[in-house]
Amino acid sequence: MGAMANRAPDHEPPFVTLINPARRRKEENMHKKSIGFNWGPCAVSTSYWTGVKLSDLLKHVGAKGPKEGGKHVCFVGPQGELPAGDGTYGTSMPMGKAMDPANDVLIAYKQMVNAMDPANDVLIAYKQNGRWLNVDHGFPVRTIIPGYIGGRTIKWLCTIKVQEQESSNHYHYMDNRVLPSHVDQELANKEGE
Repeated sequence: MGAMANRAPDHEPPFVTLINPARRRKEENMHKKSIGFNWGPCAVSTSYWTGVKLSDLLKHVGAKGPKEGGKHVCFVGPQGELPAGDGTYGTSMPMGKAMDPANDVLIAYKQMVNAMDPANDVLIAYKQNGRWLNVDHGFPVRTIIPGYIGGRTIKWLCTIKVQEQESSNHYHYMDNRVLPSHVDQELANKEGE
C-alpha cells in the first residue's frame, strides 16, 4: 500500500457518495422475489477518498488499450469471500469510451466513466476521510468508481486485469443487474445459464 502511495501522486476527489441500488431489495422481495443480497434501506455512504487514479496505474504498467484488445478493466476481490460462482466478488468497467460520442440517440451514455480518461476520478483507494482504510471498508485497497453503483466498487481488491470481454464474475452478471419488470428470479436464472 505504501509503495503504491509513493509511486503516484495522491488524488482526492471532493467527495463521493456510494449508493447501492439494491438498498431496498428486502422490501422488493416482499412484493416479488429478486436475485441477490437482501439489503435494507441503509446502503448509502459519503466519504472523502484518497488513492491512485486508475488511469495513472494502467499507464504505469503499460496496459493494452481497446485497439490491442484491452476493452474492459476487471476487478476481483479475495477468493472464498462469497458462496456463489468462484467465491469472489468481481466486476468490470469499459477501458475506453463506452459509446460512440457521435451517436445522438445515445446522448445519455456519452459521459459513461471509462478507465483511461484522466479526467475521471476512478481510484484505487487506500484512504477514507484522511485515514488508512480499515478492514470493513476494504483494507488494503478498494476501487472507487464515481458514477457507478456502489455494488460495482470492489473492497479488498486482489486483482486488476485488462481483457477484451467484460467480467464474467457471477455477481457482476447475476446480482447487480437492473432487469425489466417482467423478469422474475426463475426467468433470470434460466436465461443466465
